[in-house]
Amino acid sequence: MDPTPSVKTSPFPPSNGKTADLLAPTFGDPHPPVTPGGSQRAVGIVSGVFGAIFIGTAFGWSALANSLNDKSIGPGLCVSDVCTANGLSDRANARTVADVATASVLGGSALLATGVLLFVTAASPRQEPAAALQVVPGGVRLRASW
Repeated sequence: MDPTPSVKTSPFPPSNGKTADLLAPTFGDPHPPVTPGGSQRAVGIVSGVFGAIFIGTAFGWSALANSLNDKSIGPGLCVSDVCTANGLSDRANARTVADVATASVLGGSALLATGVLLFVTAASPRQEPAAALQVVPGGVRLRASW
């Protein structure tokens, strides 16, 4: 047995007397600049996209309702608004699907209008006032924006 104790080395690099800030960010700015109205514009875009999707699906529902209505007029089902039980069932299904198409158009239109309203009314990024003095033939021009 060796009477001298062995020294174990740490797997971590030496600190050289400096303390580490464990809360310091490892990359990038911890507080990126906020764009005025950015969240409102994003919600407006999402709302508008869902509204357009709802309106688009209404065309599919409408086509399905038309197909079901045509099926109810088939031979032996309905003649001059006198229908068998199967004809009445097909016609009721067509009306239900048509109601879904109508609701899809109304809901989609409301979402689309809300999206446009949110996007248009969002705050725009603030621009710094600018002024320029230009020498032009025959004089001097002062241009400013604020």
